[in-house]
Amino acid sequence: MSLNTAPGDVLINGEPSNERTPLFASEIRHRRVPGIDIQNEYPGLLEESDEDVAQMNRELRRLNRSLSNATLRFENGESLLGSYLKNPHRTLSMFAGVFCPVALSQFSSLLFLRPGFVVGNSGLLETYSQLILALIISNADMISRALGPEFGGSIGFLFYVANVLSCALYTVGFVEGVLQNFGVGGSFTSESSGLPVDSDWWKYLYASVSLFVCLLICIVGGEMFARTSALILLTVVVATLSVFISAFVKQDTILVEIPKTNTYAYSNASANETIYGMYTGLSAATFRENLYSKFTIDYSTDRMMDYATVFAILFSSVTGILNGANMSGELKDPSKAIPRGTMSAVCFTFCTYMILCTLVSGTASRFLLVNNYVYLQQVNIWKPFVVIGIFASTLSAALGNLIGGSRILQALGNDQLYWFFLKPATWTTKGGNPLLSVFMTWFFVQLVLLIGSLNEIAPITSVFFLLSYAAVNLACLSLELASAPNFRPTFVYFSWYTCLSGLIGCMIMCFLISAIYASVSLIIMLILAIVLHFRSLPSTWGSISQALIFHQ
Repeated sequence: MSLNTAPGDVLINGEPSNERTPLFASEIRHRRVPGIDIQNEYPGLLEESDEDVAQMNRELRRLNRSLSNATLRFENGESLLGSYLKNPHRTLSMFAGVFCPVALSQFSSLLFLRPGFVVGNSGLLETYSQLILALIISNADMISRALGPEFGGSIGFLFYVANVLSCALYTVGFVEGVLQNFGVGGSFTSESSGLPVDSDWWKYLYASVSLFVCLLICIVGGEMFARTSALILLTVVVATLSVFISAFVKQDTILVEIPKTNTYAYSNASANETIYGMYTGLSAATFRENLYSKFTIDYSTDRMMDYATVFAILFSSVTGILNGANMSGELKDPSKAIPRGTMSAVCFTFCTYMILCTLVSGTASRFLLVNNYVYLQQVNIWKPFVVIGIFASTLSAALGNLIGGSRILQALGNDQLYWFFLKPATWTTKGGNPLLSVFMTWFFVQLVLLIGSLNEIAPITSVFFLLSYAAVNLACLSLELASAPNFRPTFVYFSWYTCLSGLIGCMIMCFLISAIYASVSLIIMLILAIVLHFRSLPSTWGSISQALIFHQ
């Protein structure tokens, strides 16, 4: 078969025909097409008696999907899909290209820096509910072409902004871990030595240096990061196992110092006084104390916490579910690697968090949990384990979002939705690395770093990701209701009501976290959608609106 046929051509005996494709069963019933035995292949279409409408629709859908599943081949016999997957840039396996990046981004800043904060405020039961809610919400795929250029382009832009915010969030988390250990008065320094921490500009400098290291790795190429991600993940897993083991080995009561940077805890203390929190080891009394919520003031932002705010901080750290999909252009077999690798990584990280939060709630007092972000390393069997884990998980997550964000910007540029403004983002090296897109994304992350605090960046990051996920659920719901022939989800539990519940859940959590951020984001999305609607787009593709019109 030649690839010179136009869309909509009928192929008869392997050759194109000028005949129009029949759309209705009554049309097929009275036509004879050479090379196709309609009587045997589609007997329901040739019955003389009037058929039920539902039966006709089932036969037509079967015919349509059988045609959709046909394999296109070149004249030399090689399949089009096989040629596509033989692209020399496609070198990553499911484990290296999907599982490891997704797992690392799901661990990120939450694994070692914020489990105590979440459990100390929400209590164990509400922490379970937040983890389950995050698991339910975090199911997504790429959206721009399914939604059509107007909404897809606007939401694709929001998703890009979410990746930029997330990269800044993890970079700040990395710097927080560095200063807690190597800043003045840190775990490995004295009160008079260490990195200066007396100004926010010092923190911004450290964050800028960390981000520059990520930039250098991105310049080399995302493939190098993907190939080393397995080693990074192994390092994080070992550090996590050391935390689990320490919970059972460290059974003596340990007084853990509250950092002097916690001005809220030291507000009523004298100049030379040191305040401690209590680590009890596994204790039923401690477990009962931390079972229910008791929200308090966050010492890094001086704000009172509530369920939605704590969820925003938790959710912002587990939003990297699309990091594998962002690398689809470099995967050997993306159609199989992305769903399998993503689901495996999500289940793995979810189980890890459930175990970790349970152990945290049973081993440390609530005062210690909410007033010392890095107390886990103080009670570890070997302190450097947790330090290495913090550095590996946060820096790799930041790198994953920097790479993923640059690929999203490149895709938006390739679709030519925003005139010539994103044209530079499409320029790539011979190896396919979008260098200018990487530099643009790095620059935007630098601007976000000016916000400073991890807990300040987290809410807006969560809102942008939730809006993107809501759009994905809307796209899947519309495609399912429109019976689009090219939409054939293989996930056995997929249905229209799972899409609807995901859509409603995302929108509710958006406004619970921050009504202002959610409203501003929606306004930006609608303005972009209107602008894209009134411009003459350079290319066309099938979208939900077309599918709905055809369905009617």
